[in-house]
Amino acid sequence: MQKQSARAIALTIAQEQANFRLRLLAVSGFATLALLCLSL
Repeated sequence: MQKQSARAIALTIAQEQANFRLRLLAVSGFATLALLCLSL
């Protein structure tokens, strides 16, 4: 029982980290696009 809940917590943390990385990637991508548009 305890092993399963620990695995569930680990999975949740992994998903949150993946979401955070995706968001960070999207934000940096938008920032790069904005800089490119401004420099043109």
